[in-house]
Amino acid sequence: MSIYIGGTGSANEFTDYEEGTTTLSVHGTNGFSGESYGHRTLLYRKVGRLVYIQFRLDFNGGTANGNQLIMTGLPFIVANSPSTISSANYIKMEGYCNTSNGNHSSISSGQWGFSISPLLFPNDSKIFFYKQLNDTVAYLSGSDAGNQFDWLGSCCYATNS
Repeated sequence: MSIYIGGTGSANEFTDYEEGTTTLSVHGTNGFSGESYGHRTLLYRKVGRLVYIQFRLDFNGGTANGNQLIMTGLPFIVANSPSTISSANYIKMEGYCNTSNGNHSSISSGQWGFSISPLLFPNDSKIFFYKQLNDTVAYLSGSDAGNQFDWLGSCCYATNS
């Protein structure tokens, strides 16, 4: 798709634009097994090397385990250069966490008393989830998350493609 910026001449033509959807999933046996989803859609727009994503992950069942919660489904691999904006991207998460016991709590405070931080790392196409409580940071496990939650998130990252 061609987009023209500042006029219609070839010098103003921008040809590297793409948008679409992809599906989020739990990575292998990381965090859960036998999982089921209400929504797991990721929308993206790629302009040049920048990729903007918005996602909803409505996880409504599965068997939690103690492994790190890792989601797959990024449409492009995160850039490998630490000088780009993609080295350890933070994803802004909004809305509420729907917990397995039926309670709803803010993503920022978390049902467990800690905040959730999803991160992207260079040369990867996964979303890694971490938890922070005071001055301690550790990976977020499936057992931490419980077997029901509904997350919304968005971020922008660089890719090499």
